[in-house]
Amino acid sequence: MTGVRVVEVQLQVERVVVEEYFDSEGYGCQCIAWSSRGETTSKSAKITIAFLRRYFEEPPYSQRVPSEQHVELRCLPPVGRPEPQTTWLKNEAPIDLSQQPSFKISSEGSLLILSARAEDSGNYSCVAENVAGRRVSDTATLKVYVDGAWSSWSTWSSCSNRCGRGIQRRTRTCSAPTPQNGGAACQGNAVQKADCSHMCPAVDGAWSSWSSWSTCGPDCRHHRQRTCSDPAPQHGGRYCSGEDIASIACSGGMCRNGSSVRMYGDRSITEEATSAAVQQDITLIVVLAILVPLVLFLLVIIFRKFSRKERQGGPMYEIAASDYPKPFYRDTTKKLNGIVPDLTQNVGMAPLPITATTHPLCYDHPYSDPTSVSSGHKSNMALVDSIHEEHYSSPASGGGASGSVTSSSEHHYDVPHVWGPHSQDSPTPSDGVHSKLSRTVTPPTLDGSVGSRGLVEFPGSSLDSRQKSNSCASLSLDESSTTCSDATRDGQQIPSGVPTGDGTAWGVMTASGGRLVVSEYGVVLTIPAGALPPETRQPVYVTVTPHPHHAPRLTDRQTLLSPVVTCGPSNVSLLKPAVLSFDHCASLQHATWQLHMFATSTPSSPHHTNSLSSNSSEEPWFRLITLGEERIDTPIFTQLDGAQVHMMTEELQQFVLVGESAGSNSAVKQLKVVAAAPPPTNSGVLTVTLHIIQDTMAELTSIIKKERRRGASLLDKPKTLLLQDCGANLCLTLDDLGPGWRIPPPFHYQEISFERLWGSSNEAVSAAFTLGRTEGTSAPLSCRLLAQQKGSSTHRQILRINSDFPYAPVTASPAHIAPRTSTVTSSSGCSSLVTLTPEPEAFRLPQRLRQELCRCLDPPNARGNDWRLLAARLNVDRYLNYFACKPSPTEHILDLWEARHREPNALTDLLNILRVMGRPDAAHVLESHSGAWI
Repeated sequence: MTGVRVVEVQLQVERVVVEEYFDSEGYGCQCIAWSSRGETTSKSAKITIAFLRRYFEEPPYSQRVPSEQHVELRCLPPVGRPEPQTTWLKNEAPIDLSQQPSFKISSEGSLLILSARAEDSGNYSCVAENVAGRRVSDTATLKVYVDGAWSSWSTWSSCSNRCGRGIQRRTRTCSAPTPQNGGAACQGNAVQKADCSHMCPAVDGAWSSWSSWSTCGPDCRHHRQRTCSDPAPQHGGRYCSGEDIASIACSGGMCRNGSSVRMYGDRSITEEATSAAVQQDITLIVVLAILVPLVLFLLVIIFRKFSRKERQGGPMYEIAASDYPKPFYRDTTKKLNGIVPDLTQNVGMAPLPITATTHPLCYDHPYSDPTSVSSGHKSNMALVDSIHEEHYSSPASGGGASGSVTSSSEHHYDVPHVWGPHSQDSPTPSDGVHSKLSRTVTPPTLDGSVGSRGLVEFPGSSLDSRQKSNSCASLSLDESSTTCSDATRDGQQIPSGVPTGDGTAWGVMTASGGRLVVSEYGVVLTIPAGALPPETRQPVYVTVTPHPHHAPRLTDRQTLLSPVVTCGPSNVSLLKPAVLSFDHCASLQHATWQLHMFATSTPSSPHHTNSLSSNSSEEPWFRLITLGEERIDTPIFTQLDGAQVHMMTEELQQFVLVGESAGSNSAVKQLKVVAAAPPPTNSGVLTVTLHIIQDTMAELTSIIKKERRRGASLLDKPKTLLLQDCGANLCLTLDDLGPGWRIPPPFHYQEISFERLWGSSNEAVSAAFTLGRTEGTSAPLSCRLLAQQKGSSTHRQILRINSDFPYAPVTASPAHIAPRTSTVTSSSGCSSLVTLTPEPEAFRLPQRLRQELCRCLDPPNARGNDWRLLAARLNVDRYLNYFACKPSPTEHILDLWEARHREPNALTDLLNILRVMGRPDAAHVLESHSGAWI
């Protein structure tokens, strides 16, 4: 208690009391208090007439949608003062958003249903209410229909027949789910039939009853019969055992005496037939025993006769090539080894060069040992014999080892022993040295990284601050760009948790926002104004990794389309989304892509200095979104332009763009072909390296720095190559080689597998061509490099190389590198970085101008020229519900516009868009703040 007396006064003003007022700002009241110490006046309280019109600007309409689909019930409330609040009724009961997590109300009052279900069907009404009244729209019926789906098949029923073939059946029902609200019925049959069969039990046969006896026959016998049919044998059952006919002699004077006819059971006839058959078999065996030895004897005589003729007058030279090396033979023995002489060999042809795959021909000369064969040569021949176990005999004077003399003219027709294809490393007797020629020259490789410089842009300053290991790169509104921060003066060059290394930019951000630019790598992180709480100083960084060690695991059809971009720290809480911009290499104009954004958490307090890969490898990658499949709860919005990705996110993580062919279409990926080479060696050897990289600034900068470290130079401007998802390898050919240079024919052509270029491998793909200079020449290098997919001539690229030596390395090749920034160092030891061509300020639109534009475009209207039309004109209307769920859709659209459009005429284009939209009020606001000169 302060003891101060407080007097409370109330005044009730009714509309009928106020006749008229003359204040242009509206009717207002003030409270005046006075005492002996003086008089004081309160602020003026403005009083306006509240109203709410009767009719809705756009009432909700009935819809019929399938299950699991996103639903939007549009509702534009009536015009009123103050602005009416919008709520919704379902079946005349208020909707509690806390109890319905799939329901959301947009900033303009529309009802959004994330994933509609059958129970969401009902009658919906939009309610607009303010102090002046309450309006309820007409009822809109939402019918969420569910198409029927078949349940699983039941088990097969038992077979209809227990024995033999039958039919069994199984059923299914249209109950998973059952059609609801007019949904389509299941297509197909509810019953499925199939043939079946069962093994029947075996039934053994049984005899029927005997028949009656027949009359007595001429043989004085009568008979009776029975059949195996009671039952007959079935399904593999056994046949009846026993005789089916019984025969006995007639008795009682029924038989005629003296009859010689026997029709049944006469054994004499059977014995005669058996005796005749045995006699025929014996005769056949005797004939064969005589003829077979005779024929064999004649064949042996004929074979010996022909073989003797062949040895005497057969072909002399039939030495066939063998897979294994053969020793030299003399005379006829050599000629019988099967090799046909080639009389045209070495006729009109130059001598073959001795390489690793061709060997000189070896002759076994019959004449005496020439005087040119020295002891050294013989020792070399002995070395060959000891290694390859071949025995070469030197011909003695006047004859061979056996003393036989061969005609001196015979060697003109003898075909030498040629080393077969399996003896590439076999010796050449005419050479004294047995070694393979190595044609592979390994280019020198250097490992390491060079830190890149990043630009830091803040509102109200056109100076860019770059991250450097020994310089300050942290600026804010109230600090000069040419002075060091307190942290730098105290010896803390980089805040804790901020990584260093190649392709990194960092800065201390406040509530005013700013931009982190890694210009050489084409990456920009925009923190809009209001993303951080007031009076906050937060270090923020962004780093680029063209070839990360930790990348997402992809399928065979998926491929990386961007470098891995890391922004952090991850524990930063943003009040509104930041915009991350980076390059991609998907060719959107040639084929349809299915694109995914993968992400992984960034360590909140990384204890590393050069790379994030070791720490981030602990966190698995996950698919954040698939473009075209966003929902209301999707955490990011991705805008894909021709060569850049602009992503709005409220969480700072690691991101990478992944793509694959959509459906049966073959996607096309843009690659970059970079040719580089160091100066030739003293011996005239030059290694031309052809790099095949993604068509992004990060990849190109990484390769240029790698070549710079080894003193190489770019031989031609990097060219763009299109790679189609067809599985064909990439063919590289070096031809049109100028005079003074040589390359062996097998080494002018190389292939790179499709899997290395399309797969998830993060290693740089390159191919090396080794050229040699002709002795005594100093001609400049002139050649052509051709790159194309195998079997396709549509997408190919040609590099023309015309270069002289010595030449400057890539550090002095400005035509091949993006514009750089200069560094100005102050006397205090800190450096402030300014660009050669001044960049615009971090944000084109001041905060006050943004608020007025949002006030104009956020409220929906019946004409539709609100923020939705602005998004359509700026080509960011791919998924409007992302903006509809934000408190101010226009503000987020303008944040994305700031990140996408950095060209000088961006403000002019925005002004023209507002005029074309039919919003002269918004155009006037922009023109009055920016000036008529835009």
